[in-house]
Amino acid sequence: IQNGNGSPYRATAASGFTGNTFINSGSVFVTSASALGTGTINLGAATGNNDAGLNVVLGNATINNNIVVTANSGSAVFRIVNSGASNQAVTYGGVVTLNDDLTLVTGIGGGNITFNNAINGPASGTATVTHDGLGAVTFSATNGLGSNINIVQNAGSFSLSGSNSSFNGTVTINGGQFSASANSFANGNNVVILNSSGTLN
Repeated sequence: IQNGNGSPYRATAASGFTGNTFINSGSVFVTSASALGTGTINLGAATGNNDAGLNVVLGNATINNNIVVTANSGSAVFRIVNSGASNQAVTYGGVVTLNDDLTLVTGIGGGNITFNNAINGPASGTATVTHDGLGAVTFSATNGLGSNINIVQNAGSFSLSGSNSSFNGTVTINGGQFSASANSFANGNNVVILNSSGTLN
């Protein structure tokens, strides 16, 4: 359990830990793909205004933990950060459940983030995934993006593939490039807002 907003906790070695990880506030820096074991990573606390982040400093690697973003009643910001070098991708192979907003930050060096499993939205209300940074974010699972999720693309590139028949959210492109495959908006109820600094392919 990480509760502090001071010095971040650093998980640097492979671990056989099978319990769950709770990042209630502050940051956890991960330098080994299995440093947090095999349990679920819970990002954020249910109350309060403390930001929480998972900061991954790896080369090309896959993290297979499921991730749950906690519903927060305050104004906390929850982030997943790839601080890796240019063109190095961290792939998340577990199921992601969004009960609140999530910001994806691709590092100054251009480190990339890929999700290749289901990303589920909240049962009620909406959750927004925001991409900041110069790297690339890819959602690559077939029919992997669920309902009640919005996307905000601010910089770098964002690629959405698969049929995504449940995805009914709004995509706002403020900057950078957003790419979608032919069936990425298969639900038919999506709204795409393209602002002057963004590109849609």
